[in-house]
Amino acid sequence: MAKILLIGLPCETYDQLARVLVAHEHIVVAPAEPADAVFCSANTLTRDGVRQVVAAHRPAPVIVVADRPNTGECFDALDQGAANYCSEPLEESEVLWTLAGALRGFEPCAAHIIEP
Repeated sequence: MAKILLIGLPCETYDQLARVLVAHEHIVVAPAEPADAVFCSANTLTRDGVRQVVAAHRPAPVIVVADRPNTGECFDALDQGAANYCSEPLEESEVLWTLAGALRGFEPCAAHIIEP
């Protein structure tokens, strides 16, 4: 069971992720609570927004949710330190697989280490 923060997601995406996570015994936490992992939307963030989310929630891995064909957005997020990404429309197995991988111990490579 992990504590998961969902931020900047459209209501429908938030609800879908929350249902999947709770069904698999994870806890969706409020923004002020510590989290084991973070899901955020690439669509609602500024160009360096993922970098800011990563810095604000370190050491929790950040998983970016993006529209399916927009892989450039996903690669930008990975360059900014995201642990991984999920594509919309979301599939339960992809969400759980991506989260499990991130929770196993995401260690950013040297290029992704963000100075405070």
